[in-house]
Amino acid sequence: MAQISGILWSLATYLIAYVNLRGKAGTSDALIETCVVYQTIMDAVFFGRMPNIFQIIGVILGFSTSVMIILGYRYSAKEDEPKK
Repeated sequence: MAQISGILWSLATYLIAYVNLRGKAGTSDALIETCVVYQTIMDAVFFGRMPNIFQIIGVILGFSTSVMIILGYRYSAKEDEPKK
């Protein structure tokens, strides 16, 4: 059962990323999703809870994904413009 839920979770994550890339609110949603980085930093500073290596890798990948979504949306919007 865990494999099925993992597959569905991966599919949902892919579809959310696709919609964010092609949708009109992709840029703002990608910026909102970077809140995890700030929450992790505040958790380490104020509560002294240091993230393990997998959480650090996850934060780095999540932040880089947000940057790629923002840049991808920016460049795909230029391609959709009519050529003169």
